Amino acid sequence: MVWPFTRKIEEKAHPAGGALMIGGGPAWARKDKSQQYITEGYQLNVIVYRAVNEIVRAATSINLELYNGEDAIEQHPVLDLLKQPTPGGTWQTWLTEMLVNRMLLGEMAAASDNPRQPTEIWPLMPMNIAVVPGASGLARQYIYEVNRKKTIFEVDQITGQSDLLFVKTYNPSDYWRGQSPLMAAAIAGDTHNAGMRWNYSLLKNSARPSGLIRFKTGYPSGEMINRMREYFKARMQGAENAGEIPMLADDAEWQQLSQSARDMDFSNTMRETAKYVAAALGVPLPLIDNDASTFNNLEQAKERLYTDTVIPLMRDVLASLNTWLLPRYGDGLELRLDLDTIPALEALRERMFQRAVTAYREGVLTLQEARMLMGYQPEADGEFKPAPGASFDLPAEDIKALAYGLDIETKADSYAPNDGMKEEAKRGLEWRREFNRGGTEVGVARARDISNGKNLSADTVKRMSSYFARHEVDKQGEGWSPGEPGYPSAGRIAWALWGGDAGKSWAAKIVKQMEAD
Repeated sequence: MVWPFTRKIEEKAHPAGGALMIGGGPAWARKDKSQQYITEGYQLNVIVYRAVNEIVRAATSINLELYNGEDAIEQHPVLDLLKQPTPGGTWQTWLTEMLVNRMLLGEMAAASDNPRQPTEIWPLMPMNIAVVPGASGLARQYIYEVNRKKTIFEVDQITGQSDLLFVKTYNPSDYWRGQSPLMAAAIAGDTHNAGMRWNYSLLKNSARPSGLIRFKTGYPSGEMINRMREYFKARMQGAENAGEIPMLADDAEWQQLSQSARDMDFSNTMRETAKYVAAALGVPLPLIDNDASTFNNLEQAKERLYTDTVIPLMRDVLASLNTWLLPRYGDGLELRLDLDTIPALEALRERMFQRAVTAYREGVLTLQEARMLMGYQPEADGEFKPAPGASFDLPAEDIKALAYGLDIETKADSYAPNDGMKEEAKRGLEWRREFNRGGTEVGVARARDISNGKNLSADTVKRMSSYFARHEVDKQGEGWSPGEPGYPSAGRIAWALWGGDAGKSWAAKIVKQMEAD
């Protein structure tokens, strides 16, 4: 037999190969330190808890969208699965568990109930997962152990696929395990916890610092020492004795040993450590410290939380799902964030809108480029209608021309594409989805309008004619004609998106008629 039957299967391997195998056996997470991140951090440190929950609440509020290429899909088994990943669970609860693990441990994991199209995906605690290193840079196995029960998840050494999703942050000291964000904030977090405990113990002792009694006439007898100890315990310790005045003999003097909260600059120390912990997790301080927030900087802080922390974090999560889960449902599927539904980014969208309007007004961008910058389709749908109460002296046709960004002299007449153009535009869209090349977003939008039979304005017809004139030379390139290497070339696909030869003849004929008029 000959190729392809005798072709050797390509194996994926890290260039460093066996160098990654230092340490050999299963790499368990350091449970002692990981447990400290959970107890000393998330469970006992109010700053860590507040910062993590600010991120989680923001992340779970973002809506998801499913796309196949550039086409949005509103109903799909993937969306049904993510809506309820586990029995009785929701996407919000699933995502919360994944993100909390990611921020506390630097790792997150989930398992599917079958290797094909799962009906459930369960979040797992990374602390209970052992990574068995492989010789090629890929993990060979993941071992999940709880209550002495082990479940082994094999990893395909060619594709890297597994029924267990294991995502880790980069850890320069351990190739196989992730680094917790709290590692960088450990000293600040410990300082904050120690300060809270010290302040609590000080308050329990009537807010009095520790000290000693100094006797001027020499050390008293043991009986006297015991009596004074009992006196101070009964009269000075505890919140109920706050404000009690000690009374000493003439030869006894109180000498303070520790500093007071004011002397230690307690408030500033706690505020600084809180700032460092919040910075490590990527949460602006005004969202943590109410004393540092005003209405204006709170709005800016929420915007920064989304743009600098939440959106990048969610894109990492979706990228993992797009690689691990969606290929089981077919090619071309992609989960995306619906950023337009985030109220905190309204000011950012307004700035982008004003920037696009100014650039169009100053002639820097075309109308289509400005619309795309705003997040709209290059061509508007529907019929332009003046705002209620607005009065115009111009004819309705001229008003419509202005609404589409045309000169008054260029009327917004419309022309229906012919069948040859529609067929060519559909072919161009299919080619672009298949080969992932050719044309721009404007070309794709034009192809959609043509394939759907949408009438095109006079200005659009002129741009089509100009496009064909500029790109006629593309026909000389390799891959233009069937049978040539690289067919269809990027230029051939772009040509089809604009209607192909049928569109070229159609546009030229209409432009010639307009010039004659």
